[in-house]
Amino acid sequence: MPQAVAQYSTAIGNDVNISVSQPVARISLPLVSLHNTCVSPAINTGRADNLSDEKRMPPNDNSLPREIVDWTSNREAGLGGRKRKAAVSVLEEQDGFTKESARQLLADYKFPDNSFYSDYMFALDVEQTGKIPPWAGRFKKWPRLDDGSEEILQTVRVAKPDFPQHKLKLNLGGVLSKGGYGEVYLDADDKDYLIKKIPIENFTVPVGKYFIETTPIESALHEAEMFNRYYGERAAMVFVDKNNNAYIRMYRVPGKTLGSLSPGSLPDDAKQRYVDMIEKLNNIGIIHDDLHSENILWDVSSRLFYPIDISDGRDRYFSSDTERKDEINELDENDWYRILAQIEGRKQ
Repeated sequence: MPQAVAQYSTAIGNDVNISVSQPVARISLPLVSLHNTCVSPAINTGRADNLSDEKRMPPNDNSLPREIVDWTSNREAGLGGRKRKAAVSVLEEQDGFTKESARQLLADYKFPDNSFYSDYMFALDVEQTGKIPPWAGRFKKWPRLDDGSEEILQTVRVAKPDFPQHKLKLNLGGVLSKGGYGEVYLDADDKDYLIKKIPIENFTVPVGKYFIETTPIESALHEAEMFNRYYGERAAMVFVDKNNNAYIRMYRVPGKTLGSLSPGSLPDDAKQRYVDMIEKLNNIGIIHDDLHSENILWDVSSRLFYPIDISDGRDRYFSSDTERKDEINELDENDWYRILAQIEGRKQ
C-alpha cells in the first residue's frame, strides 16, 4: 500500500492529520478533520455544544443513530427550552436577525427534499457557530450566469428512459466542449444548466483507470446519480432520443477548472479546501475515478472546490485482483500529488 500519509501531512502543515486505513487512492485519502471545513455538523456524544469530538454523519439517512437523534432534539429547544418548528424562528432569535432578514438568507439556498441537510439544520448550525456552515455551500442558489438569450443550435425530441411515452424537447445552445466521450452544450432555455450529449456511435467509455463496455444510457444514469448525490436531488436528469443517444441536463456548476487558474488565484488554505471536497465525496460513498485538473472547479465566490464528471470506481476497484489494485493505487497516488502540486502553484 502506498505510504503517502506522512508525506502529505508534512506538505500541508502539522495542523492537518490524515488517517488512511485502506489504499490511498481508493479511499481518496480523507477521512480528514479540518477546522471549519467539515461536510456535516459536528456531533458530540456528550454535550451538543462541544465540538471537540466530531463524528461524521451520512446524508439522507432515515434511520439515524441514537446520538444524532438526541443531538438534534437537544438543539431544537430554543431559549427557555421552547420548541422551535421553523428555520426562520431559529434565525430570528440570533443577534442581528429580523424575520425578514432570516427569510432573505434562507431564500439564498435550495436544500434537497427529505434530506438531513435542511433549512432547519442550516439554521441550527448558524445558531451554534455564528456563521454559515461550510456544508451549505453546495446548496446555495447560484446567480444566473447570463441573462441574455441563447441561440438554439438544435432541438431534440427526448424522453425519460423509464417513461418513453412522454416526449419532451431539449433546446441545445452553444457548444462548450467536445471530446471522444461526448459533447457539452448550454441549455438554450436556461443558462444555469448544461446539456451533455453521450452519443451511441463507437461507445466504449473510459471510466477513470478503466475502459468498460456499456451503453450511453447506462453511463448517463450512473453519472447523473453521482451528480445528484453530491449536488442534491434533481440536480441532473437523464433523457434519451429515438436513436438511443443519451442526454444529461444538469446544473452548471460555478467556477473555473483548476488547470485554467493563474498563479495567485487560490487562498493559502486551498489544499485543505481540496481535501474537504474529497471528504464530502467519501462521506456520500463516492470514490471519484477520474480526478484531474479539468474535472475540479474552483469557485471564487464560495471559495470551494467542486467536482464534475463524477464517476464512482468503488465497486470496480474492490472487485479487481491484487495486481490490478496495486496498479491503480500507484496511478492514483501520482494523480493525488500532481493535483496538490497544481494547487500549490496557484496559491497566493
